[in-house]
Amino acid sequence: MTDIFDFWETVLARLGERISPEMLNWLMSHVLPLTLTEDTLTAQVSKPFLKIWLEQNLLSDLQATVNEVAARPLTLQITLPQATDVPTSPLPSTNSTETSTLPEPPVPIFTRPTPSVEQTTLPIAASTAATQDTQVAAVSENERNFGKRSIPIDPSCTFDNFIVSNSNTLARSAAFAVAQQPAQYQNPLFIYGPSGLGKTHLMHAICNYVRAHTPEKKFLFLTSEDFTNDFISALTQKGVEHNRAFREKYRSVDYLLIDDVQFFGKKDGTQLEFFHTFNELLNSKKQIVMTCDRLPENMEKVEQRLISRFRMGLVVEIQPPDFEIRSAYLQKKAAAADISIPTEVVSFLAENFTEDFRELGGVFNRIATLQSLSPEPITVEWAQQQLADILPAERRIILNPDVIINEVASFYKIRRDKLVGKTRPKNIVFPRQIAMFLCREMLDLSFKEIAAAFNKNDHTTVMHAYDKIYKELQTNIKLQEDMQQIRQFLTGG
Repeated sequence: MTDIFDFWETVLARLGERISPEMLNWLMSHVLPLTLTEDTLTAQVSKPFLKIWLEQNLLSDLQATVNEVAARPLTLQITLPQATDVPTSPLPSTNSTETSTLPEPPVPIFTRPTPSVEQTTLPIAASTAATQDTQVAAVSENERNFGKRSIPIDPSCTFDNFIVSNSNTLARSAAFAVAQQPAQYQNPLFIYGPSGLGKTHLMHAICNYVRAHTPEKKFLFLTSEDFTNDFISALTQKGVEHNRAFREKYRSVDYLLIDDVQFFGKKDGTQLEFFHTFNELLNSKKQIVMTCDRLPENMEKVEQRLISRFRMGLVVEIQPPDFEIRSAYLQKKAAAADISIPTEVVSFLAENFTEDFRELGGVFNRIATLQSLSPEPITVEWAQQQLADILPAERRIILNPDVIINEVASFYKIRRDKLVGKTRPKNIVFPRQIAMFLCREMLDLSFKEIAAAFNKNDHTTVMHAYDKIYKELQTNIKLQEDMQQIRQFLTGG
């Protein structure tokens, strides 16, 4: 009989001709072939929601390819590990609040010791996103009952406008799954990654989805600091009624969403209260979603029993956005602001600002504001000048004649068109000669090429300018200082 792994490799190779590389990588990472008989191929995925996604988006292509490679019809069975089988309907609620009813957490399958796109990629099918209702309903009466400490939900943060790439696909898929079916497969959901990558956007998106589709559900979205302050307030006011009100607020919800749980560190009393709140919600089959800037085990001064509970469900990472998602983000911002930004400028910004969306959004806002105040078109050179103080030093300037001409014109406060024109006043001619000199010194260009950049037919004009500035630099201290400042900008020094 054919070796199952050889057979599976052939299937994947053939399937790679039909599906995207992202989907193929996902199959290779998350689907394990188990058995191959004369009439059946059995494969396994690790989580129920992954099985559902596979059946909805890839099963038909996979089945066709299996039959093709086998040269006969085979039954394709997708199974789950025995230990993680979960009923398709919610389990009966239990009244017990004992912490012993909570199982010890398994090792999260999707937590990675080192970043690897292939290990966490779960492609989003277009049909899934298309079914979402982006209209956000009015705030329900239930939400108003939670007081001032809950975070106001941003209606603009939805699953539809969350830009998806390999760096955040699994987090987006898991968040959408808990919004649709709370407390079934991934509870708690723990999303971690550096600030500014979209974790909070997903929290808002869950709340907006619940508002629109199940408005009868109660949710509470707040930061760990808000929870701590609420807890301290309840202790300060004393009295049984205040403690009861606090616990009712947090334990009567269907969704509890806590942002930045790393700030629970060193707050022993808060950790104890959150531990009991966590247990109560989990035993009542309520959904918990948390964000953090690090893995649970890397949280400082947080009790081990809390960390173990954070790992009970699904731990997923959001990585810094890749080039494609940064470009898409900028294009989306430009479209929303009705600003036309050339593709090469978008690429320049996406290549140079790589940390997070907050940084990229700030860069875009700066470009948009400055462009509205300037008659100049948006070019890479113009963007370099406007962002010189925040660009990475090694990427501040891509030198060419236009960059040098623009900088000299800016330094001497004259218009660029005057510098490359035919006017001959002294206040124009001298800066023009400086620009020609710098083009010769800093660029690998001939005198003829420099003349063309200045709209000159005769390259001897450039030769004369070069000789004159070279001699002036021997004795003219003011020119030496000016030249040093201009060079520092052009070299990012």
